[in-house]
Amino acid sequence: MSPPVKQRIPANPANAYRFIPGSGTDFSYGDEPKIASALSQLAQKIHQNIYGISGHRTPAHSVAVGGFANDPHTRGQAADIGVGSSLRASAGQLSSAELASVGLYRPFYPADPDEINHVQLLAGGATASGTGSTDAVSGGGVGGAVSGAGGLIGNVATSTVGAVADAAGGAADVVTGGFDAAKAFADFVSDPARAVLTIALVIGGAAAVLVGVSRATGVRAPIPKAIP
Repeated sequence: MSPPVKQRIPANPANAYRFIPGSGTDFSYGDEPKIASALSQLAQKIHQNIYGISGHRTPAHSVAVGGFANDPHTRGQAADIGVGSSLRASAGQLSSAELASVGLYRPFYPADPDEINHVQLLAGGATASGTGSTDAVSGGGVGGAVSGAGGLIGNVATSTVGAVADAAGGAADVVTGGFDAAKAFADFVSDPARAVLTIALVIGGAAAVLVGVSRATGVRAPIPKAIP
């Protein structure tokens, strides 16, 4: 009887690939455990280890590394990753479709090229896998890109609407002021006696000013005649 044939076991089977958090990183807060799990699934799909460069950060830490005090990292909603290494650019080999297949997307890329390795969960934790699959917005990786672009456009639209509303309010104030001035002029003209008296008082006041200046400077100034 011939000896049994030994099966060759791959040196690094697919399930050996995983997500590896970097030293000092925190993937235990907020959505970070879900993101880490999704990245482990993705590592097995692409047969490469994925490294966690940054997960949850304190506001101070986030500002210190170039983020801002209330960015997604401070809320436990984002991860910066590397593929096969800890280099930021290495994440560029991941397609939007591959990220979407495990429920992830890049919200700020390609608008900001430096955010190529920043990933977050798709809205509602939706995933897309295989031909024709869809995520919460559209098909495959395109949905992730549309989701990120939609968020940015929404913020710009909100700011623009606010600015337009402020401008409209200012214009309304100007128009209201114009109507008030026109009404006051109409009231003035509608009463001839009061109009004549007002003009006489203005001329009289001007004459008094000229007399005062003349006495103070020694220069004789002409005195305007009152309207008969």
